[in-house]
Amino acid sequence: MYVSLRKEALYIHKAHEGKREMIAGAWIAEMIRSLNGRPMIFAMANPVLEMMPKEALQAGAVVVGTG
Repeated sequence: MYVSLRKEALYIHKAHEGKREMIAGAWIAEMIRSLNGRPMIFAMANPVLEMMPKEALQAGAVVVGTG
């Protein structure tokens, strides 16, 4: 769970809705599909990415970067 600047409790699957970007976390395809426009995914965690590039592209990401 995350707390917003407005001090609202948000679960990760709700915190990202309608956003243009999202910071590292446990991503699933549904989350990528709900992002605004044409999302760019930069999964930079090592050694295991937050989401595999193939999964991000299949979910609708137009650019995928890894670290």
